Amino acid sequence: MRKIEKGNEPASLQTWKKRQQHGSYTKISDTVRQDIREACVAEQFYLCAYCCERISGKEDTVNEHVEARKLAPNRSLDFGNIVASCKTTNQCDSAHGSQSLPLTPLMAECRV
Repeated sequence: MRKIEKGNEPASLQTWKKRQQHGSYTKISDTVRQDIREACVAEQFYLCAYCCERISGKEDTVNEHVEARKLAPNRSLDFGNIVASCKTTNQCDSAHGSQSLPLTPLMAECRV
């Protein structure tokens, strides 16, 4: 895992949040989801946030909430809590589930 420096959230997410002040991630459009994914993949240099395997940002990639939506529903639209993850079976996104993670790619303790 390498440390991820989060950038600015996509304009489409900013616009959506202004219009839907009490919205949640489950309600955003596929277009906004893809904009989030593309921003995350670019800032991660096309590497999975957890295993650092190459990802494209397309069908092999998901938007992953580092602090799970079930544990922190108020952070579901927080771009600073979303990374791009691979969809490899039994690892990364599918292994994370709703667990609290002791080490995340957003922590300074991750190697650069």
